[in-house]
Amino acid sequence: MSGISQPKIIIDEHKIDELLFRGIENIFPNKDFVKAKMMRGERVTLYLGIDPTGPTLHMGHLIPILKLSKFHRI
Repeated sequence: MSGISQPKIIIDEHKIDELLFRGIENIFPNKDFVKAKMMRGERVTLYLGIDPTGPTLHMGHLIPILKLSKFHRI
């Protein structure tokens, strides 16, 4: 055993609903599918189509980056 603990999985329906319905335009295949996965504590893969090392990263990218950080914290 390496002594590294697994992160605690939060399955608070209110927090998941807020995360999925505020500031999100599209979720594929749909929000109910992703919500069900999150409620079961399953891993969800996210994609943000920017290159964080690119020369054109600007303040307009902040909102989606902050949303990704909320997924990371939940």
